[in-house]
Amino acid sequence: MLACAAGVVVGPVAGMASAHLCTAWAAGLLGYALAEHRLHVGSERAADEAAARTPPSSSLGKREKLTAVQGVFLASLATLGLGARVAWLVFFRSYGDENASFVWIWVYCLGMEMMAMAAFFGYMIAVSERCKDILAREYLTTLLLR
Repeated sequence: MLACAAGVVVGPVAGMASAHLCTAWAAGLLGYALAEHRLHVGSERAADEAAARTPPSSSLGKREKLTAVQGVFLASLATLGLGARVAWLVFFRSYGDENASFVWIWVYCLGMEMMAMAAFFGYMIAVSERCKDILAREYLTTLLLR
């Protein structure tokens, strides 16, 4: 409905852009929901393994925090880069009508790639949150036992 409203109020290009961005947002939420389901069922063990391998002495050190920030930055940069390539092909039309079908196939493939990256990013966020939750519970347990 947002894409329809943007298409009517602003123009067809804005409607197409909002539909594309809403699709990427939905793909990220799908990845997050899939990870939450797999964590609930017990088939996803990455958070448990990461929590088990984290040193119990303290929380993440400066180097690990920097690595986590770099990972989030690179994953979001890749997702935004894919979206920017699709937007460039749609908004700045630099092809003739004879190549239009090829360009739309290319846009479709880039869009699928962007949705896969967004879903993977959502999945990794859910697993990371679970790992942080496990570590926080372990930390509180060690504080209470002292």
